[in-house]
Amino acid sequence: MPDNAFGAALIEQAASLSAYARRLTGGGADADDLLQDTMLRCWTARASFAAGTSLAAWTRTVMKNCFLTGRRRARFHADLPEDARDRRASRGWYARQR
Repeated sequence: MPDNAFGAALIEQAASLSAYARRLTGGGADADDLLQDTMLRCWTARASFAAGTSLAAWTRTVMKNCFLTGRRRARFHADLPEDARDRRASRGWYARQR
């Protein structure tokens, strides 16, 4: 499929993908971020799309995988206090080397 035809077809999927992103994330900025990430990944992987198959199913699969990957990564994310970096630097290797 030529790039311009794929791009037009991908843009046609944006509204339904946005609704799917809101259902997955609960709405808000997370849904917007998921939609943007999905559109970017779909565009990047456009060569792997098999013409004649369902673009809607393919884009939803990409979105679901983006969402699940984000959820897995979020398990390892920690929110630290503002001064945590300063405290760590004052006790760490960098401070001993001064």
